[in-house]
Amino acid sequence: MTDHTAARPAGRRIRTFRYQKPHQQASPWAIVSLCETDAVRAAAHVLARGEVDNLHLNVDVDELWMVLAGRARFLGPGRTLIGEFAIGDGILVPRETRYRIENIGDVDLELIQLMLLDHPGAGERIDLDEPFVAPEDIERHDGSVL
Repeated sequence: MTDHTAARPAGRRIRTFRYQKPHQQASPWAIVSLCETDAVRAAAHVLARGEVDNLHLNVDVDELWMVLAGRARFLGPGRTLIGEFAIGDGILVPRETRYRIENIGDVDLELIQLMLLDHPGAGERIDLDEPFVAPEDIERHDGSVL
């Protein structure tokens, strides 16, 4: 049997991962990187109770979000309700859509984010109002690789 994975570029190989919520999160927002190729980037986000992301858009990625724990509210410009989501619910946010995420539950909100990249290096985020957490204050973690 031929090993077809050996001929693939490093960015296209199969990857496995495990998500674990960060212990003793000090920031209201944490991001756990899970895996990435030239076409997809996956991460878990943890927003503390009562926190609201700022209005923003992503120029060159479509995003799929799924709730792992807690309750999320997605809002558009002017706090227009896009939808409320519980565990197991998800939403696809097309590129250049203006939105924000709000934790409306009694526990930390845990979300999986899949970014479908338009091109390698994609992922430009444009903040449309002041970030609720300065980018340098977001806790960043690497997920465990199996």
